[in-house]
Amino acid sequence: MGQVTVVDDGDHFYVWDTYADGHGVRGYLTNSAGTTLATAYDGSGADSTIAHFQYDVKEGVTYWIKVGTVDGASDTTPSNVWEYSYYE
Repeated sequence: MGQVTVVDDGDHFYVWDTYADGHGVRGYLTNSAGTTLATAYDGSGADSTIAHFQYDVKEGVTYWIKVGTVDGASDTTPSNVWEYSYYE
């Protein structure tokens, strides 16, 4: 599994793998319609490096942050997806 952390100053999103299981993780930012707005992949192993994306989050809009296990950077079918809402 992985984790996504948000730094509000500049709207930076950091994604990293937290479990040494041979899989990578992908973090996503989606809108309320489920459209992916930004994403980052970390396949370098548990707790080794941190992937990053930036997105201009608008005040008063609800977004969804998701993180899931993937098998490589091109895997578009994450498993063990964890998600939560986010807004400014």
